Amino acid sequence: FRQTQLQRRGYQAEFWIIGSSHVVNIQTETTEVAEVISAAKTGLPTDGQIRLIAPFQSGCYQHSAGLRYQVNLELNRHDNRELFINQSQPPVDQQIYRLQQTFPSHNGDHPPPTTTIDILRADEEQLAFRTLHTYTEELALAITRTEIQFT
Repeated sequence: FRQTQLQRRGYQAEFWIIGSSHVVNIQTETTEVAEVISAAKTGLPTDGQIRLIAPFQSGCYQHSAGLRYQVNLELNRHDNRELFINQSQPPVDQQIYRLQQTFPSHNGDHPPPTTTIDILRADEEQLAFRTLHTYTEELALAITRTEIQFT
């Protein structure tokens, strides 16, 4: 479990890593939005349980209270261990804050699974973050990119 929060003029955001899941809750004076990405099982999945749960779709959602929420979710499965390891490293770039949790590996042949939240921008106009969930025994990744515009 990892948690952090930030307060900006006009909104407050809380970020949690809970097991192999993440929760981001954004509150303005008039609106509250939560992004939740979770595995289908209580533990780390190892049997093909990573999938999109309908009706989730990547896209842009406009809220009448002046909030524009855009999210993109990618699920990638690799059949090559080396390619998976290369893709599973979170990029080191302009993040202003990183929240990361590494979990015990059940198989010594695989790197430990991790969940990472990178906050890329957090000002009065926009909150931008990305997440990376690695499921090492399945050679699978779940990646989100989220931008919230405040107007």
